[in-house]
Amino acid sequence: MRRILVTLHALAVAVLATACLASAAPATTNHTTVPIAPAPPATQVVVRYSTGAFARTRARVRTPCPARASCRVARIAHTSPRLWVLDVRRVLTCDPAGGSYSDPAAACRALRDFARRYHRGSGVACACALELGTPATAVGDIAHVETTLPIDSCTACGLGRHAGRDVQTLTPS
Repeated sequence: MRRILVTLHALAVAVLATACLASAAPATTNHTTVPIAPAPPATQVVVRYSTGAFARTRARVRTPCPARASCRVARIAHTSPRLWVLDVRRVLTCDPAGGSYSDPAAACRALRDFARRYHRGSGVACACALELGTPATAVGDIAHVETTLPIDSCTACGLGRHAGRDVQTLTPS
């Protein structure tokens, strides 16, 4: 009986020693690691606006496209005689900042500030001049909320002194 107990004890010590040694050795597998895709940015918008002088024909629009932007010549709706202008589109992502602005972090700050002011409202009625051209807008997700945000000087009226600066940052010529 004693011999059986000594044998069982030796066997248990051997099993435990093997388990300890096996756990100390690095495990190797043939599995492929699949990278986890980063979360999409919290803010992804397309900012659209017009810039430059109006022209009576498409060919006479001479305004150069701003750096890093995508541009096309567009007809201004409901004008007679027909007028044409340069239509500018820029992409902006925030968190992380990126896109077609020379300083996307500053553009993100301006967008967040303007959106906050716009949604808070001002209660001020402004008399705005007729603005011809492409209505300046930011369309997309702002903080994961589908949004169409007007970003022109008339909308900025009454939203505080920094709102005009935000418009200039978001619609550079």
